[in-house]
Amino acid sequence: MLAVDATSDVELSFFGQPALFERLCVGSVVYVPLEKAQIRPRARFNRARLPFAVTLGPETAIREASPSVAARLPVHGWDFVTISSLAEVAAETRVDVLGVVIELSPPLPYTSKKGAAGVKRIVTVGDITERSVDVTCFLKPGDTFNVASGTVLALRGTVGRFRSTPTLTCFSDGVAIGPAISEANVLAKAWHDLVASHLDSSVTSWRPTPLAPSWQLVSLDELPRLAVGSRVDVAGVVCAMEVCTRAGGRSGQVITQLLL
Repeated sequence: MLAVDATSDVELSFFGQPALFERLCVGSVVYVPLEKAQIRPRARFNRARLPFAVTLGPETAIREASPSVAARLPVHGWDFVTISSLAEVAAETRVDVLGVVIELSPPLPYTSKKGAAGVKRIVTVGDITERSVDVTCFLKPGDTFNVASGTVLALRGTVGRFRSTPTLTCFSDGVAIGPAISEANVLAKAWHDLVASHLDSSVTSWRPTPLAPSWQLVSLDELPRLAVGSRVDVAGVVCAMEVCTRAGGRSGQVITQLLL
């Protein structure tokens, strides 16, 4: 289960307590003793923000908290950032975004690195900052992710870069469609007013501006200190090029010298 307090959230796993699992539900406020817990690195598909997960012992006595304790905790586990701020967020960072659906692609088949077939959809969302971002949503089996334009979404995704433009990726089980939270109601009204402010007798439709490429440049003398496989942006003057042959007989040009 995903547990949240006033500071962050973490994935908790427990075994051998079916009665407890049946009693808990989303929104339950509980005490969780950690004296026999095991802390391990966060798995790849763990949606929590903390970089570790907790496995509880089979005898861990989880109990429900009092109403006074519940009143001090957040009413939901989202910690939203604006779309315009994604340009300053490092790649691979997990973020929560609250936005309005602008456009949704048809289902797109893909094959994972392990050879498994799946389906994804690309949804463009915008927010009150008048910026939009493309979100690649990988569907869980049985999900369709059919959402109409104008629908408010809350999602937890991972920041990426495509040709230096910020993007997001997420899984369909990390998306709440039309979430019943006050922030969603505020955004829905603000979005309606924002769209109306851009329309007149000559303008009948409006879209927010897509995020622009965000270059995070490093100097060439920094490259030896970076981990192998790191993705970087560099700017310089091309000093030399040569033609090479790739696998399959295709040829291409490779920059062999770059002066900064």
